[in-house]
Amino acid sequence: MSKKIQNKQVDLTYTEKRAEARQEIDTQVNFFVDANLTQAKTVDLSGSGVCFETNEPIAMHVRMELKGMVFEHMADLVWCQRNENGGITYGLQFNKD
Repeated sequence: MSKKIQNKQVDLTYTEKRAEARQEIDTQVNFFVDANLTQAKTVDLSGSGVCFETNEPIAMHVRMELKGMVFEHMADLVWCQRNENGGITYGLQFNKD
């Protein structure tokens, strides 16, 4: 599905990749990385980091509270991006289980 975003200075067109509509929320999220040993293949290496790929996504247990209710899901890490402020934003996909 393609969407067009209107801005006073910029007109951006992009392809929406999300399967469902999103809503912004502000709540704390706790997550636990799957403690199983995961094997990966190195893509490249430098003095400041390593890039690798796995056959399966890195699994996490996610817990958050919303409107007084606690939600828990298993999720897979599907993307991450470094922010201008030095933090990192993560995209997790909830497992269907």
